[in-house]
Amino acid sequence: MDDLTALNFKESLRTACHQQLQTKLQTLALALSEITESINTETKSSVGDKHETARARMQFEQDKLNGQIAELKLMQAELEKSGSLAASDTVGTNSLVTTSAGTFYIVVAIGKLIINDKEVYVISPASPLAKAMKGLGNQDEFTFNKLSYKIKSIH
Repeated sequence: MDDLTALNFKESLRTACHQQLQTKLQTLALALSEITESINTETKSSVGDKHETARARMQFEQDKLNGQIAELKLMQAELEKSGSLAASDTVGTNSLVTTSAGTFYIVVAIGKLIINDKEVYVISPASPLAKAMKGLGNQDEFTFNKLSYKIKSIH
């Protein structure tokens, strides 16, 4: 992949990451809205303990969703500040790394995406695999979880 093609691919990948995070946020916001509405419309029944237990369960779910939303917003901010799309000589944050075992985009933890029929694993710079690759260059080899990897290209 030449530098211009890699730059365009990275831009498509970054756009897909933004879309993935936005879709997850919208889904969580809808679920949060539904739970909040349920809590607000819940009327106290004659069985008080049962009501309180149900309300506490809904409150727990609401808190969990709020935490997930906050985490996704933090990931969006990390993606925004991840920097230049330009190629680098060594692996670091915002690197698109093709190895003998797959292609990885080191920016935020999203998981597997398929862009232009190419499978890419979008991983966090804090992930163990990204830490194992950090600072390595083109053609370097490393072992992670008893698997050997060879870096074929870095963009």
